[in-house]
Amino acid sequence: MGRNDICWCGSGDKYKKCHCDKDRVYFAQLRADGCRTGG
Repeated sequence: MGRNDICWCGSGDKYKKCHCDKDRVYFAQLRADGCRTGG
């Protein structure tokens, strides 16, 4: 999904103005958790 595409949540806003930062934090946390608990 591009930053200028309509957000996946259905708000009608562009992704960069809606969920972009929230998703970035979420996925960064997932990567960090995976590195700490990975085998």
